[in-house]
Amino acid sequence: MSQKSVPGLSVALIKNARVVWSQGFGVKSAATRDPVTAETIFEAASLSKPAFAYAALKLCDELKLDLDAPLNEYLATPLIPDEPRLKMITARRVLSHSSGLPHGRPEGTPISLRFTPGERFAYSATGFQYLQMVVEQLTQQGLADFMKTRLLDPFDMRNSNFGWVDRFEKDAAQGHGADGSTGLTGNGRYLAASAPEQEKMKRNYPEFRYPSASAGLYTTAGDYARFMIEVMEPSGRERLWLSAAMAAEMLKPQIKMTGSISWGLGWGLEHTRAGDAFWHWGDWGVFRNFAIASPKQRTGVVVLTNSFNGPNVYQDIVPAAIGGEHPSLEWVRSYRS
Repeated sequence: MSQKSVPGLSVALIKNARVVWSQGFGVKSAATRDPVTAETIFEAASLSKPAFAYAALKLCDELKLDLDAPLNEYLATPLIPDEPRLKMITARRVLSHSSGLPHGRPEGTPISLRFTPGERFAYSATGFQYLQMVVEQLTQQGLADFMKTRLLDPFDMRNSNFGWVDRFEKDAAQGHGADGSTGLTGNGRYLAASAPEQEKMKRNYPEFRYPSASAGLYTTAGDYARFMIEVMEPSGRERLWLSAAMAAEMLKPQIKMTGSISWGLGWGLEHTRAGDAFWHWGDWGVFRNFAIASPKQRTGVVVLTNSFNGPNVYQDIVPAAIGGEHPSLEWVRSYRS
C-alpha cells in the first residue's frame, strides 16, 4: 500500500462459502489518520450494480417485471424521444450492458444510443439508471427503501445502504486521488451541493437518481462478501431470494467479450480451467474496488480501497488470496485504459 500510494483498504475472504477473515489496513483519511477497520464504510462504486441487479431480477421472479419486455412500456415518458430502437431495450440488455445506452454524457447533450440494442457489449451506468426508473415506478418505492427491504436486510448487510446516512459519519472512509489528496465521487459532490445546485443537476440530467442503482451503495467488505455468498450458495429460498432458475440465469453468459470473459445479468463472468467465477469492479475515481467468487470452489475475496490507485494493490491481493489465474483482472485493466 505504501509503495502504490493507497491510504486504506478493507479485505474480506470467503472460504467454504462463509466469511473466514475480514480486516482493514491503513487509514480512512490521510488527513485524520484514523485507522481502517473491518467496519469501515466504503463507497462501493460500481459494485452497486450486481446488488441492484439481484433485487431487480427478483421482480422478474414475481412477474412484476418482464426480463425481455421493452422498458419503455413501463414508463409514461420515453427516455429518448423519437427513437424507434428504444423498444429494443429490455432489463436483460441493461443488466448485460448490451442496451446501447451511453456511460454518462456531457452536460447539455441529449441521451442517444451508441448502437442498436443487443448488438454488442458496452458498459453503461445510464442503462442501470433507466432500469432504476422502471423499478421505482413498479414498486412505488425509492431505491434506498427498495434495496433495504429486498436485499440489505434479508442478507444481514447491516452496515450497508444505498445512499448516505448520518450513522456512517463515524466509520466512513474518505476517497483519495492519484496524488494522495482527498477527493469526492459524484455522490459526495451531489451531497455537498446546495439545494439549487442539486435541482440544476436533476434538470440537466433527468435520468439521474440519488442514490443511484449504478453507484449508490455504501458498504463494508464483510457485508459485500455476505451478498456474494448468497449468490453462490443461497442460505434459503424464501420470498426475497431468487428462484433457482433466475439465479442460474443471472450467472449464465449473455454477451461474450473474449474467450475467457463474458457478461451475465449484473455480473462479469470469468471462465478458466479451475472453474467459472462471477466478479465485478468498482471505479469512481477516488474509490476503486474488486470482488470475485467461485461457486465451484466456494471461495472469493472482496477488496475495497479509498484510492484512485486501488487497482495497483487489488491486482496483487486477489490471486494471492484465492489462488489461480484471473483474466478478469487483465480485462478490467485493459477496459479501464
